[in-house]
Amino acid sequence: MCGRYSLAPAEFSQLRLQFAVEAQFELSQRYNIAPTWAPGYEPPIVVQSPEAGRQLALARWWLIPSSWSRPLNALPTSFNARAEELASKPFWARSFESRRCLVPATGWREFSGPRGQRRAYQFHYDHALFAFAGLWDTWLSPEGQAVRSFAIVTVAANEMVSSVHDRMPLCVDPAAYGVWLDPSVPGERALASVRSPAAPLASYEADALGNDSRREGPECIAPARTQQLGLFGG
Repeated sequence: MCGRYSLAPAEFSQLRLQFAVEAQFELSQRYNIAPTWAPGYEPPIVVQSPEAGRQLALARWWLIPSSWSRPLNALPTSFNARAEELASKPFWARSFESRRCLVPATGWREFSGPRGQRRAYQFHYDHALFAFAGLWDTWLSPEGQAVRSFAIVTVAANEMVSSVHDRMPLCVDPAAYGVWLDPSVPGERALASVRSPAAPLASYEADALGNDSRREGPECIAPARTQQLGLFGG
């Protein structure tokens, strides 16, 4: 499961170049992005449509299907979507076929240990910009507001991540961006085309300050204090 990720440090110009998009809004550095179906602080995603082409858009990190008719607080936990269930579960299937997105990121965190004593581990590709595979949809609220939302696709953890968690986000090599985004490509074919980035994945234990979803700033992804002391001979 991916329950926290970062998009910093990353410049807006980097996103425009790497994902070949334009946007009509400014982006802020985000070190502690947490899932929520409520409005406010929506992170960016990259979407594509036959009419508008590729775009950078803001969305809530908690997928709300367009068919949803109950209160939002009745939603299941839908900020992650298991790759093995995308085609078989109606909750995901429609988005999987034609509403796939890329989620720009510079790293993600997994947590280990009992509640209140959880240890966080930051995973990253040298803190460089990359993308998760995602699904998106637009839901019309009872008030008539069009709400865009997304989920991050997860897969079985690789050898590095499995010591902390049994799942990890599906990271996409830039060569597969086009086919994953293309709504004319069937979902199963798009999923089969995705490969992980060629860069080596790295990790470290992160500061516990970032465990609090209300915290924001570079300290949320800083190495744990014990690691910092070790680096300086403490």
